[in-house]
Formats: sequence, C-alpha cells, structure tokens
Amino acid sequence: MRKRSVLCAVALVVLLLVSCAPLPRRSAQAGPDWSRGQLLGEGSFSEPVAIYAEPDGSRVHLGWGRASDAGDRIWYVQLDAQGKVLLAQGLALWVRLPHRISLVATRPGELVVLFLSGLGEERRLFAARIDAQGEVLGRPAQVNATGVPDDYAAVAAGDGIEVFWSHDDAPAPGLYHVRLLGDGQPEGESTLLAPGGSAPEARLATDGQIHLAWMRVLGGGEEQVYYACWSPQTRSLSAPLRVGHLALGSKALRYGPAMALSATHVYVLWSWERQAASILGGAGEGECAYVALPLEGVAHAPAVQSLVLPANPVPHYASVAGSFACCRLADLSGAPSSLTSVPA
Repeated sequence: MRKRSVLCAVALVVLLLVSCAPLPRRSAQAGPDWSRGQLLGEGSFSEPVAIYAEPDGSRVHLGWGRASDAGDRIWYVQLDAQGKVLLAQGLALWVRLPHRISLVATRPGELVVLFLSGLGEERRLFAARIDAQGEVLGRPAQVNATGVPDDYAAVAAGDGIEVFWSHDDAPAPGLYHVRLLGDGQPEGESTLLAPGGSAPEARLATDGQIHLAWMRVLGGGEEQVYYACWSPQTRSLSAPLRVGHLALGSKALRYGPAMALSATHVYVLWSWERQAASILGGAGEGECAYVALPLEGVAHAPAVQSLVLPANPVPHYASVAGSFACCRLADLSGAPSSLTSVPA
C-alpha cells in the first residue's frame, strides 16, 4: 500500500519544447488532481519521452533526443519520488539526430539506453550502458548489422533485452528480432520474423511471454494489424494473427499499434486521423479501434471494437480494485459516438 501511495502521490508531466518561444518554468494544472508541470528541458522531436521508474518508486529516469548547432545529444534526467531533479545532463555519446530513446534496466545500478542515430541511409539502432550517475560504460553497440531501421520495441526479459525492429529496405523488408545481453551487446545476428512488418510494439506478461503487435503496409492506403506471442525461452513466434485492417485513403495518418495487458487479456489498439482542410472548411475526423485477446491464446481474431470517447473532457471516475496499482477508472458509458470530430 505504501509503495502504491508513493507512486500515485506524484504526477509527472514532461514538457518538451520544440520552439524558441519563452515559456514559464511551470505549466498550468491539467486538472484539479494534477500538480503543475515542471519544465525539465528542450527536445527536438515530436515523440514520447523515454521513462523508466525504479520498482520501489524512489527514482524516475527520463531520456530524449536534442539536436542543436552546438551538437546533438541525448538528454538524461533523474527525479526523486517527489519530482525533484537529482541529475540533468547530456550523455557522453556521439550521436546524430538521436530519437526513439528507450531506457531498459537489466542490472542493478545500470540502464541500457537504446536509440536511433544517423542521417538517412546511415541511420542505425544503438545500445549503450550508463551507471547511476549517468556515466557511459564502454562503447555503444550497433544493434542491427544491416538495413536502415525505422522503428523498434525493446523489452527486458530475464538477464537480457528482446529487441524487435523493422525496416523497409529491399531485398528483405520486415520485422526482425535480436537479443541483447545484459551489457547491451547483441547475442547474435538479427532474424526475420515477419516479412513486410513494421511499427512493432511489445509487452512482457507475468508468465515470461512477450506479446507482440505490428503493422503490415499493403499499399494504396491499406494496412493490416497483426498480433503474435514471442517466447524468449524457445525463441519462437506463434502463428501471426491478423486482428485489424485499415483503409486510410488520402491525407490520413495512422497511429499505433499500442498494447496493454490486464490480468486476463491483451489489448491491441490503433487509430487513424484525417485532418481538416482549413481552406475548404469542415471538420477533421478520426477513430480509435482495438481488439481484446485472452492471454492464454486464441485461434481466431476477435471482433474489432471502437474505443468510445466521452463528450465530456472530465468524465466520471468509478472506484475499482484489482491486482494492479489502480484505484479509479474513467466511466465511458453514455458516450454518443466512437467518431471524434475536430472543428476546423
């Protein structure tokens, strides 16, 4: 109970600034149960900040990429349980346009930092070790030997890291896998898991299995969503299951897939957005869909469901109790539609 209270006591808001306009050191409250956001630094890429929280809640580690005329850096920040900055510095790594940062723990007092670095055809996926003071340990390892990676997912499993990465280069575009040792060094060569696969997302279940989702682009605006389960013990992938299909059309953007695990199910989510044309007027549109698959496995894909969004931006919260550190969930009942419209 004490651990959960410590973790729930601090709401962390990370602000990345991509413009030169001066902003206050603290933001306005996002809601009555939120503290004001604390400005921690500036970033150069519109993407999530890498976050790793210590299991006991004593520290939170953050990382993001920053490009500047003075040199590109990976910025690393440590916070205590109250959100106080303990450490903020650029890592001593030679990088070029570093982005898609991940922080993975494999050994006590160390983190493995994964990141994409390089321009155009020179872009590669790297892994570097840092200690509790943010000092780089040894030389970074290049994770992929061939191809130009466009995305990846990394999960700590056992004493190593399972990495799933994708690229769309001929002659063998697709989704690949490689295992890293605890020091971030590749254990062997990457192997092709799914030809044509891209945008991987992975989650580790309590039984040690890794649930994996990815996209397959067919062309003409059509994309498919796939799901499978990876076993680190046998190093094998279950038969891929197609769980979704998108027909995006022109000027539409796809987001995801994203994944979440409950005590009984794995959820695979994705969404699309078509922005409004300001000259013609009207409104943009978008939709979020998901499937819920039993953790013990399923032979056929379940029905795709729309994630119903409430019209009220401050929904009612209902009390819940379970095996996860969660005490309240938003009640989405009564939402008028799964389709959201954005005024031009």
